[in-house]
Amino acid sequence: MEYPLGLTNRGSTTWAHQLATIVLFNSPLQMISEDPHFLLNSKKIAPILPILRNIPTVWDETKVLQQSEIGQLEAIAKRSGNDWYIGILNDDHENQ
Repeated sequence: MEYPLGLTNRGSTTWAHQLATIVLFNSPLQMISEDPHFLLNSKKIAPILPILRNIPTVWDETKVLQQSEIGQLEAIAKRSGNDWYIGILNDDHENQ
């Protein structure tokens, strides 16, 4: 099972995918299933720490963008105050 923001155990996803889940998944409790020592001490993670600290947990508005297609692409914009965040995930399977 994958949880929002699991950087050391991300399965077949990318770090960008993991970061997008923080915006896309609706939850009153955001889950960062990661070792805090890794988050705070890894030089690889340092650039995204300010983003993680500032992503809201409560949203004022949510819009599903028209490019979204069930099973293919999830594109959602969420607003908190005057700031908008966009999360996008696509199907990782090749079309057959």
